[in-house]
Amino acid sequence: MSDDRDLIELGRRFDEAYATYQAMIDAIPDRVSIGTETAAIDAVAQPVRALASQIAEMPATTDEGHAVKAKAHAFLAGQVRDGN
Repeated sequence: MSDDRDLIELGRRFDEAYATYQAMIDAIPDRVSIGTETAAIDAVAQPVRALASQIAEMPATTDEGHAVKAKAHAFLAGQVRDGN
């Protein structure tokens, strides 16, 4: 059985990117147009989405690796909430 070192590292980077994403989403003013809000969300989600997609394509062999993949798949499915 191999370890999931690279996958787990991507998971760490995903967590960092997600924290930045969440902070930026929280910083969007309440009174902006839906178009502006959607564009802002799409822009800040792109780095997280890219990492999640990369993680989703990788195999996992450990429980920790599978947890990383589950978190990435949840984000891609729109099911991630505060606290991952």
